[in-house]
Amino acid sequence: MKIMKRTLQITIAAVFAALAFISRAYLPAIPIIPPIVFDFRGFFVFSGAALVSPPFALLIGLFSGIPAALPYVDMTAFGLAAVTVSILAIKLKWWAIPFGPVVGVLAAAAILSYNGLMPFKVAITALAPRVAINTALSIAFVWYMHKNKQISSMLELRHK
Repeated sequence: MKIMKRTLQITIAAVFAALAFISRAYLPAIPIIPPIVFDFRGFFVFSGAALVSPPFALLIGLFSGIPAALPYVDMTAFGLAAVTVSILAIKLKWWAIPFGPVVGVLAAAAILSYNGLMPFKVAITALAPRVAINTALSIAFVWYMHKNKQISSMLELRHK
């Protein structure tokens, strides 16, 4: 059972990390306020993080930030957001997903502000639409996954 659990989590983490990486590296991104862009990588990070344990969620978050314009900002922000989503999804279930992206936005805004790239309030305002759309899509996806009884029973392995 333990090997099956770990194999399932590695597979889920690898798929969602690859999708997040590809969506940022190869798909077009819409500039909001440079260096902040809108892309759908958050959907893959938050959805994948809700389905795996925190160490694997961290890997998803880290891989999603590698192709970014400022990798140190995105790797930190998405890593923290993914771990928060994973921990809260274990404790509170799928509806806790919005709390993780809030942590990620605060971390990204703090890093951008600290490095003098943009004021904190501007960064929060610029990141808000991206987070809102990706979080809503992630909630819908994970809710559907939990409604599907066959997939839900597989996902319960991470709680044991």
